[in-house]
Amino acid sequence: MTGVILAGGQSRRMGRDKALLELRGKPLIQWAVDALSKVCDPVLVVTNSPSQYSFLGVEMVGDLLPGRGALAGIHAGLFFSTGNKAFVAGCDMPLLCPELIHHMANVPGSWDVVVPKVGEFLEPLHALYSRRCLAFLEKLLLSGARRILDLYPLVRVRVFQEEEMRHLDPDLRSLMNVNTPEDLALLRSLVNQTAPAPSG
Repeated sequence: MTGVILAGGQSRRMGRDKALLELRGKPLIQWAVDALSKVCDPVLVVTNSPSQYSFLGVEMVGDLLPGRGALAGIHAGLFFSTGNKAFVAGCDMPLLCPELIHHMANVPGSWDVVVPKVGEFLEPLHALYSRRCLAFLEKLLLSGARRILDLYPLVRVRVFQEEEMRHLDPDLRSLMNVNTPEDLALLRSLVNQTAPAPSG
């Protein structure tokens, strides 16, 4: 299973590239790479600014259809992935749970997407995608679509329910991301209390 991290660059609300914001002295994206490396091989970073992330020591790939947001990032990640499936995460998700990802990757059945649902909301940037999605993604992108959820009616989707998530990640920390300074402050508080710093 390939691990795919989407690194879109500048964040308007954070005022800089949030992937490079630090948590316990390491960039957020480093935490994500370290977590995915435990269950994925290889790990790819989808970015149009590869020089910013060269310190990670993983393969960088660019959007094949630039300027179309996260949907294009998933498309590129799948295109360059090895094997039949890829786990896709955002670059600002430092508390990914390898055990949970492994469990999602091994749910019974032939699914094109395995995506968590918490409350009323799906989490498409913490989800598993099969290479069968590629043709549908390309058609969507060429039609001008940009929403990841536009893919789901076209393929076989397994919704990973909140109760299943909480079995392995009781506080749903793996879904925490950074969109505001307050989000970062909360993450720093949680990590200082509980989580070991990433290795590497």
